[in-house]
Amino acid sequence: VLVQLLRTGGPVGISILSEVGLFAGMTFLMGYISATALAAHQIALNVASLTFMCALGISYATTVRVGGAMGAQEPERAKRAGMIGMGLAMGLMGLAGLGFWCFPMQIIGLYLDLSVPENQGVLTLGSSLLQLAALFQIFDALQVTSQGGLRGLKDTFAPMVIGFFCYWGVGLGVGVVLGFVLNWGARGLWMGFVLGLMSAGVL
Repeated sequence: VLVQLLRTGGPVGISILSEVGLFAGMTFLMGYISATALAAHQIALNVASLTFMCALGISYATTVRVGGAMGAQEPERAKRAGMIGMGLAMGLMGLAGLGFWCFPMQIIGLYLDLSVPENQGVLTLGSSLLQLAALFQIFDALQVTSQGGLRGLKDTFAPMVIGFFCYWGVGLGVGVVLGFVLNWGARGLWMGFVLGLMSAGVL
């Protein structure tokens, strides 16, 4: 039983570690660009992480629903539970992304006094980062809820491999090239976020 738990849970832990590691690594790299970039990044990441909690909760519920259906030997109900979980999370995150895209300055105004001239650099960059965050909201919801559904099937190894490749190969790799090699700065690093999460969701 212990071996089975480790075989199923080990890849789950590595998957979560690789995703969290991507965001932590990007924060570390952002500090090499500028203090303004780091501040804007922290605000955008904080807001995106808040909305991600909705999709994460639905992902856990999807795991339970799929696992229960498979335990009852009802694969069609398991499939339906997975599809509903993905659709619900993508819908909620899509609305959040719409808010990011339409009201970035108002969101940043919750963190900073917009009337202070020293904050204008953070405001401008943070607004563009939030709009980039809007682009990956649906794909972020898709990747986390599809992983949840697969965990209900005890299918955790392939998602681990896919996640590691997408987060560190695509996400971090593209972000470093765009951010530092091509000198796109903070926006380049966040493009790595976008492409990494998009590829994880699709795969």
